[in-house]
Amino acid sequence: MSIRLDIPIRPMPANFGPLKGANANARVLGPCGDTMEFWLWIENERIVRANYTTDGCIASIVSGAVAGRLAAGKTLDEACGLTPEQVEGATGGLPENHQHCPVLALKTLRTAIDQYRQQTGICQARSEPVAASPGTRSQRERKE
Repeated sequence: MSIRLDIPIRPMPANFGPLKGANANARVLGPCGDTMEFWLWIENERIVRANYTTDGCIASIVSGAVAGRLAAGKTLDEACGLTPEQVEGATGGLPENHQHCPVLALKTLRTAIDQYRQQTGICQARSEPVAASPGTRSQRERKE
């Protein structure tokens, strides 16, 4: 006798989940209560791959995926230069009450980069804090 369970499946981004062989890792708790974690595979000061997990909402899931994809292929300094506006723009837009999600993704990414730099001793932590951007869209619209 077989039992059939109808379990809903939620597709996740390809870079969701721990990364075997990662040489950098960081977990950050955001002000909204969401936790995000990044695993980075770094070679020659360049991010080869960036995977992440989050226990947050769909906006956190998408923001982590986009931040990881934007960081892949970039040098550490280039990845640290990513902005919440770039991440939010690449998502196709987030609701106003989820503008903190790209900030959390980048803060976690930069924390992993800092951890790598401290661990390897290649150079001291240089990444600057990600500014909270509650008005990300309105700031971008004023610039356009």
